[in-house]
Amino acid sequence: MKNYIFWTFVSVITVTFYHLILKDFQKRGYNNTLALIWLHIAMIVFLLISYYKNNKDNFKEVITTVIYDKTFLFMIILGGFFSYITHDFGYYAFLQFRNPGYFEAIMNSEALLLAICAVFFFKSHFGIQEMIGALLIIAGTFVLTRNEALAKAVIV
Repeated sequence: MKNYIFWTFVSVITVTFYHLILKDFQKRGYNNTLALIWLHIAMIVFLLISYYKNNKDNFKEVITTVIYDKTFLFMIILGGFFSYITHDFGYYAFLQFRNPGYFEAIMNSEALLLAICAVFFFKSHFGIQEMIGALLIIAGTFVLTRNEALAKAVIV
């Protein structure tokens, strides 16, 4: 197995626990926004430690890149805004689902949009296998959304 594939599966496991922790915060009555803020502060600390371990000689780049490279700064601000929208609205939606796995399955339809955008931005390949996968993603998203909507209608 290629190294990056292994780390993708590790990420699947860790993001699963991350989402279980988020759901547990809700069940325990913690302030959801505060929980997200502190989780991301912890993530920044871990990223800085990791970056420092691998780049001790170039650690000053953490600050200087943002100060001197305006394109980098713009992309950071834009990406940060998109991340905020994703986390703020996504977290709200995540907490509403009966099963957090449904939310994640629907969110993973991002792969379809990402694959299509990559064709235009990066000249990536999108052939028949990708089209079949795209149709399956659309079908699965439709089924989950419909089932969740019907279940909410029955409960309320």
